[in-house]
Amino acid sequence: MLNKFVSTAKTNLTNQQTMIDTNHRLLLPETIWLETEDYDKASSISNSVNSEAQSWQTYLNLLALFALETWLGENLPQQKLESKIDVQQQTYYLEVGDFTVSAIAIENVLDEVVFVSQQQLQNQPTHFYVVLEINEEAEEAIFRGLLRRDLLDSYIQQSSGLPTVNNVYSLPLSWFDPEPNHLLSYCKHLTAKAIALPHKTEFSVSLPEVISTTGTKLSQWLQNTVSDGWLTIENLIDPQMNLAFSTRSVTQEYKRGKIIDLDVEFQRIAIALLVTIKEEEEDKIGVNVQLYPTNQQQYLPPKVQLSLLSKAGKNLQSVQARDKDNYIQLKPFKGKAGKSFSIEIALGNSKIREYFEL
Repeated sequence: MLNKFVSTAKTNLTNQQTMIDTNHRLLLPETIWLETEDYDKASSISNSVNSEAQSWQTYLNLLALFALETWLGENLPQQKLESKIDVQQQTYYLEVGDFTVSAIAIENVLDEVVFVSQQQLQNQPTHFYVVLEINEEAEEAIFRGLLRRDLLDSYIQQSSGLPTVNNVYSLPLSWFDPEPNHLLSYCKHLTAKAIALPHKTEFSVSLPEVISTTGTKLSQWLQNTVSDGWLTIENLIDPQMNLAFSTRSVTQEYKRGKIIDLDVEFQRIAIALLVTIKEEEEDKIGVNVQLYPTNQQQYLPPKVQLSLLSKAGKNLQSVQARDKDNYIQLKPFKGKAGKSFSIEIALGNSKIREYFEL
């Protein structure tokens, strides 16, 4: 009977990941009220953090943890609960019987993405990660999703990369199960051994397989500030590279290039990524992204693909090189300062992402 429950629950949870939408999340919220003592305790602990930004996130994570502790205490009165807090390691979790449950705080569910620090995933692998939307003014925490650790590891392996900027991972909210009662069922009917946890060393070994890169602020280019790794067209072009793209100068446009190395079947293929930006009306920034061959190659490798992805990793547009294409480009797009996106270059099993903020 137990095996049947485990199999059915895991199948249902997997199927739900592809069916979850924003409307469902907003229509069926589980709200947990925050108490004055929660605020006082969270404020006292977070004040020990020097960084203002980190202090605020610590404050929110603590509110999420206290709310989760209250909710689990009310719904699992027979289970022993104990909170574990390590501000320096950025770990906030509960021991619920033999299970460990981590709390992750977000401020807005509409972004459809969950930001989690690298330390929070590495330092204390837990059985369950619970996302809670913290509405400080309304004094409430809203249950927004549950993710089992074994499913997290599976999604990471299946995905083309786990985006990270400044040691913070971006997890799609669609990976999380929005039904809070599933957490209660797991804690009641499963054993902790049913959800395998990686050792810290095992998880660390797998990290190089996950794409990790620092975001590039394109608005800085408007002040002629060149980000690390990006070169002006004059510095990028030299007789050895023999890049195919034109050096035509256009007023009010800022061009930067970067050499991208793809490892395809033990062969390293170098491709030039060219990004052009310009100021548009209504305080927007226009972006044009192109891909060119390098190293005296006249054409791009056939089937190399250039894609524009949203902040949450959704494919917004793609273009693929045909035989004898000397460049490919995305349709130009524009957005306001602060908007995030990524560019993916893929060939065979090799994929590289570059992350940007306007």
